[in-house]
Amino acid sequence: MKLKALTLNGFKSFADQTKIEFNGGLTGIVGPNGSGKSNIIDALRWTLGEQSAKSLRGDKMADVIFGGSESRAALNRAEVTLEFDNSDQTLQGLPEEVVICRRLYRSGESEFLINNKNVRLRDINELFMDTGVSRNSFSIISQGKVEAVFNSKPEERRSLIEEAAGISKYKKEKQKAQTELLETTDHLDRVADIIGELESQKAPLEEQASLARDYLAQKKQFDHFELSNLVLTMANLREEIDHTTAQLNSNELLSKKYERQKAAQEQVTEKLTAQSEQLENKLSDLQNNLLEFSKQKERISGKKEMSQQEQEFHRTRVQELEGQLAENQTDFTDAQQRFDQLEEQVTEKKRQLAQYQNALTELEKQQQTSPADLAATIENLRSKILTMAQEQSALQSKLEYLTDGQKNEQGQSLQHKKALSVQKEALEELRSRSERAKEDLAAWVEKLNQLQEKQSTLKQEEAELTKEYETKKNQWYAASDILHRAKAQLNALDNVAANYSGYYQGAKNILQARSDVSGVVGAVAELLQLEAKYSKAIETVLGGQLQNVVTTNEQAAKKAIAYLNQHRAGRATFLPRTAVKARSLPLSLSEQLTSMPGFLGIASDLVEVQPEDQVILEYLLGTTIVVQDLDAAVQIAKMIRHQGRIVTLNGEIINAGGSMTGGTSQHKRTGLLEQKQQREKLSADIQKMQDQLKNVELAGKQTSADLETKKARQKNLAEQLAEVQEKKAQAAEKAAGLALEIEHGQESYEQAQHTWQEQSQIKEKRALQIKSIQSQQKETANKLAELQTALAEKQTATTAAADSQKQYEKKAAQLKQDAALERERLDSLQIQLKEVQNQKLHLDGLIKKQTAMIKELKEQTKVHASSDHDLAIKVSQLEESIQQATSALEALTQQRAEIKAQLNDEKLKLQRVTGLREAARDEQQKNQVQLSRLSTLLDRNLTDLSEKYGMTYEYAKQQELETDPTVVARQLKLLKMGLDDLGEVNLGAIKEYDRVNERYEFLAQQQNDLLTAKSQLESSMYEMDQEVKQRFKQTFERVAEAFRHVFPQIFEGGSAYLSLTDPSDLLHTGIEITAQPPGKKAQQLSLLSGGERTLTAIALLFAILEVTPVPFAILDEAEAALDDANVTRYSQYLRRLDDHTQFIVITHRKGTMVQADVLYGVTMQDSGVSRMVSVSLADVI
Repeated sequence: MKLKALTLNGFKSFADQTKIEFNGGLTGIVGPNGSGKSNIIDALRWTLGEQSAKSLRGDKMADVIFGGSESRAALNRAEVTLEFDNSDQTLQGLPEEVVICRRLYRSGESEFLINNKNVRLRDINELFMDTGVSRNSFSIISQGKVEAVFNSKPEERRSLIEEAAGISKYKKEKQKAQTELLETTDHLDRVADIIGELESQKAPLEEQASLARDYLAQKKQFDHFELSNLVLTMANLREEIDHTTAQLNSNELLSKKYERQKAAQEQVTEKLTAQSEQLENKLSDLQNNLLEFSKQKERISGKKEMSQQEQEFHRTRVQELEGQLAENQTDFTDAQQRFDQLEEQVTEKKRQLAQYQNALTELEKQQQTSPADLAATIENLRSKILTMAQEQSALQSKLEYLTDGQKNEQGQSLQHKKALSVQKEALEELRSRSERAKEDLAAWVEKLNQLQEKQSTLKQEEAELTKEYETKKNQWYAASDILHRAKAQLNALDNVAANYSGYYQGAKNILQARSDVSGVVGAVAELLQLEAKYSKAIETVLGGQLQNVVTTNEQAAKKAIAYLNQHRAGRATFLPRTAVKARSLPLSLSEQLTSMPGFLGIASDLVEVQPEDQVILEYLLGTTIVVQDLDAAVQIAKMIRHQGRIVTLNGEIINAGGSMTGGTSQHKRTGLLEQKQQREKLSADIQKMQDQLKNVELAGKQTSADLETKKARQKNLAEQLAEVQEKKAQAAEKAAGLALEIEHGQESYEQAQHTWQEQSQIKEKRALQIKSIQSQQKETANKLAELQTALAEKQTATTAAADSQKQYEKKAAQLKQDAALERERLDSLQIQLKEVQNQKLHLDGLIKKQTAMIKELKEQTKVHASSDHDLAIKVSQLEESIQQATSALEALTQQRAEIKAQLNDEKLKLQRVTGLREAARDEQQKNQVQLSRLSTLLDRNLTDLSEKYGMTYEYAKQQELETDPTVVARQLKLLKMGLDDLGEVNLGAIKEYDRVNERYEFLAQQQNDLLTAKSQLESSMYEMDQEVKQRFKQTFERVAEAFRHVFPQIFEGGSAYLSLTDPSDLLHTGIEITAQPPGKKAQQLSLLSGGERTLTAIALLFAILEVTPVPFAILDEAEAALDDANVTRYSQYLRRLDDHTQFIVITHRKGTMVQADVLYGVTMQDSGVSRMVSVSLADVI
């Protein structure tokens, strides 16, 4: 069988369909690293069934699909096809050409095909089994496989020989046979246990069958008298039922009457309650409205008071301004009069000065002659003296004027200073009141902030309490849900227990009818009390015995069996307390067990029952030993020589005689003891849950109460907050009013201060002027004294001056002096006129400003007066609303009291009617209970009549029955004693015995068949082991011989051999390789150099191929570790083998390429996409 072609489509880097055809001989595949050469080997292994993505150099199997590149999109499918030449029928039953195909889709779907037919992976593996072609066979040899030869352990190397020997199918068949052998052994153990149990059932069944016939004869008479008793009893019950029914009807009519009265009274009560609630709502609304009206009135009254205060302030301010305006107007009038007087004086002084100037001019015209020089000097001196005198006179006039002005200004200054002081004190008082108002406002703001912070804290606490309440409510709901589920589960378990679900039919029916069958105590499972950790052990060891029914004595057991026979209600096993004998281990054995590791106790000591049932417990479990685990069980079983039954906590059992039972079923079933313990645990858990639920409910109520308290505090705080906000608003309004007053007072004070400052400046200026004039006067007096001295000297010298000249000069001097004096006075008057004019302008500005302020304040007063009128109207309206609300509130309060009194009377009537109705209902309920009890007794008797005798009451009355109750009771007692003497009778014992015996014989035959099958499997496994040994030995010897010849051919000298590590155990022995390269001593493979180990491993693989040739072999860079010389020998040896084997070589080495018949080049022209190029070297050469 040759490989003809390999086609890749979308596999790894081969995005396009690529077909590689293989001829006989040696085919080489070359290409640079990363070009995709190894992907060809991966494709071959993948098609042959490789399932490991890691073996294909990927993380997941979808990685074999072309994943795309920079220029190509990813594909959704990978497909590889292998074409084989099967003309030699290596693959038997297939045509000469076989095509194997594997596809994988990115969605995860995969398929295998043989000649275009879908097959399974298993079919592919079986097709190539023992052909030498598979994903792990010698048909694919990689560098890693070569390394595995010399790196693996000797035991691992035997797989090379096993593969070559073709014994893999034997190993699989042996593994399958071992599995079947284990299953057969398990079946034998189970069959042995069942046979043992059936053997124990056969003997008592024979004994039970012998009592059945005697029982049937007496039972027939007993049924006749019991039927008579039933008919007589039912007749009496019917009479009582009729009497009770009549009483029930009477009470029912009375109850309905009271019910109607109660309904009518409830309607009246509900109507009054609704009216009361409506009145309460109206009262609440009225109270809220009244509170709101009061608050509005207080706010408006506060605004009105503030408005009145502002009006009073404005009136006072207007009065002050009007007073100041009057003073300023008076001052302005005085200044105007002073201005007019000064203007007249200035005009008069100018006229007089003009007259003096004209007179002097005329006098100068009269004096034509010039005085002598001396006279000129004297004249000059006199002129200077005159000038000085004039200056002194002018200075004196100025001084007098300034002194008079200074005196007037001092008086005005004192008045302004006093007014300024008064205004300052008033301003300080306003500021003091403003500070107090600000402090009050700050206090209210602080209190408001505190209340708001407290409100925020309360809101947060309320939110937390609400969240806590919701959490506790959810917890209560969740706990209640869990409790309901637990109760439902307990009810289900109670129903199961009450209905005896899981019990055999016979045990179930007799336990349900225990009230009718005296002496039945209960099932074994109901009587046992034990710890949970022992449940599985006791459940397992007792098994069906848990359903055995305990009775007080043998007679009770006989009655129960008779009941089952009579009603065909199944079969059951009974344990009479008086008949069952206790069983126990020998005392010496018990003492030995206490010292054994893993021993927990005798089962009867680990379980508790009532004292009267102790004998039952020791009968069932007195010889059963409970241990920790299976190891301890095995040790104890050996110690007691398999004389007792041993059970582990996990339920494994070692029976007397040595058989062992264990394992776990796929479907776990809850046992009877486990159900009982679940009920007990659920009952305890439900009680705890109820306590916890009660605690959660109490905590929730407490949280709810806390939440209501918080809400009440929040409401109270809101009221306080509203009150404080109102107080704060009033304080803010007061502070704003005081601020306005301060602003006005500050303006007046600043104005007065400005006037006083101006006057102070004028005063200071006048003082400076007076001081300057006084200084000038002193200086002028000194100069005048000097001039007068000079003049006296000159006059002495000029005594001879002419009289005419003297007269002229005197008259001229007098004129000039007078003119100078008038000029000085004119200047002084002009200065005074300018000052008065400035004063007049200043007073005119003050008058205008004060007039404007008075006008503005009067307008504001009018606005406030209008606002006060509106506020007064609103206050009046609110007072009227408050009066109306108060009247309505009093009327509603009176109405509420009347309705409450009426409601209390109606409630008392309702209570009386309710009491009468409840009394009637109680009597009715008593009649119903009595009727139900009588009906139940009648139904039970009818049921007994129907089930036991298959008759109706009417049909039974027509039978020939006894009519004397005394005779019936006496005969029943006698017959019952006779039946009790017979004891327990199992009417189905014969059929049960036949069934058990038939099953026993069937299982005995099955046991023989299983033993035969086990023997055959063991024989087959032995034969397979012998075949494997023979094949392995033969193949090993042939491979060893071939290796001995191949090694010197490849190494061109030296020697090597193979040896077995344990020749006596051919099934498990390992293989050692010893090699002696040319020029070296013989040594193990691990001591050789890397190249020598690689060439030795290749020699071994070539030896295996010579012994068991494969149709084709693929070598993936197997010679990579060899030097050029060894590569040449390696490739030349390949040529020797290519007659029998087709070689496909992936290589980088030139020596191997030279030996190839055809070379395929793998390139990657496009990034990520591999392509093939082929060259036939034979054609080229």
